[in-house]
Amino acid sequence: MRFIIYSDTPLANWDWTASGGSEQFHIELAERLAKRGHEVYSYAPVPWKIVRERKHNGVKWNHIDKVDTKLEGVWIIQRNPDILYAFPQPHPKQILWMSMHDFDYKIVRDGTKYPWAGEFDAVLCESQSHANFLQEEYPDSTVVVTGAGILPERIPEVPILPRNPKRLMWSSSATRGLPQLLRIFKRAREEVRDLELYIAYGWESIDAAIERGFESEKLRRFKARTLKLVNQPGVTWLGRLPTTF
Repeated sequence: MRFIIYSDTPLANWDWTASGGSEQFHIELAERLAKRGHEVYSYAPVPWKIVRERKHNGVKWNHIDKVDTKLEGVWIIQRNPDILYAFPQPHPKQILWMSMHDFDYKIVRDGTKYPWAGEFDAVLCESQSHANFLQEEYPDSTVVVTGAGILPERIPEVPILPRNPKRLMWSSSATRGLPQLLRIFKRAREEVRDLELYIAYGWESIDAAIERGFESEKLRRFKARTLKLVNQPGVTWLGRLPTTF
């Protein structure tokens, strides 16, 4: 069977060496399907654009700008439901699945929110609460709970370390609530003087967005404000860390 995995996250280039959550989902899914004998195409914002297709661990990697929406097979699409309109209509030899790594996507057509989810053969999400929301928001859609992309076979390899109940860990983009947490942390530390906060994420994606002109001024101001908040007792900035995959 042929699978085509498409991830439209063009703010930063990445390939099979990427370390982000949705990127790891893409990579692991592609390689595991290939290992089972399926033909797998991967479309992502890879660092090369004019070079021809590259193959890694049985997966055919191409730049998203070279996507061929006429390819027959099962399509697993991440982050951009709008690509739906690039597919031929009808498409009886194509199955389209939308893999959700965000809460919702506001697609507007003629001034109103368009019910995009019902146009996919299935919408895949990671929790029942998310599924409940999507099913209520898009009653004509088929929503499937797949679970998070955790590799259970790697859990025994994780060393058991002594826990510090007064240490907090942040491991997501700063745009997902870090400034708010830093303000809360400052107040919390007035009550718990040895409270610690470790931030394990970098500015790479935001810097790439600024460089490419995507809400540049807004993101520059956001980064400056966040860095001021980071500069307080008890906060340790670790930056982007590699995964254990």
